[in-house]
Amino acid sequence: MHYNNLIKAVLLPLLVGLFAGIRSADAQVCERFENLSSEEMARMLAGPDRTDGECVAFLLKRLGEARYKQASYTIATYLDFEWPKKKTGAAPAVMRLPALEDHYPAAGALFAIGTAAVPDITRFLSGGNVPAIAHENAVDTLLMIYRENQVQAVRTLIKASRTSPDPSEAVRLWGAAIDASRRCSLLRSACQAALLDAADR
Repeated sequence: MHYNNLIKAVLLPLLVGLFAGIRSADAQVCERFENLSSEEMARMLAGPDRTDGECVAFLLKRLGEARYKQASYTIATYLDFEWPKKKTGAAPAVMRLPALEDHYPAAGALFAIGTAAVPDITRFLSGGNVPAIAHENAVDTLLMIYRENQVQAVRTLIKASRTSPDPSEAVRLWGAAIDASRRCSLLRSACQAALLDAADR
């Protein structure tokens, strides 16, 4: 009995502190943007100031929660933006494997918007000078959106490549389709078969 009481006395405060820390880390705060509409938040996110990490994370999170598809392209341009250190510092305490959105809030926002964000993610991938990590995260976000049929992510990129009027964009989208086929976590052979089938046509 004495041993059980000792365990409770030691562990209970630790657990309370642990979960309180997780809650506070998840709650992004930016008082100056809290009362803005989704349209206004999207406009602020598209602005030139990316120095306030907490406010950027707040805007990304809120726009994702609102499923504001009109901001999808702007959100995609933040796919190399990581959660502020307070957020990532708490991630290991969560008892599960870290997911992409645990590190990159834009990925979580686009995933929340879902298939409505796919055209803008594809357009983002077609652009030049996309940072390598943003490209990788965009491909992974497509695979997350099409998690129940990841072959569709590959087919979407192939179709975009074939219908693009710009040869440079078409090449970049084909490269993204190759990357997606390699990064399929489910049905990888089917993803690669879709790519090979398209290449033979």
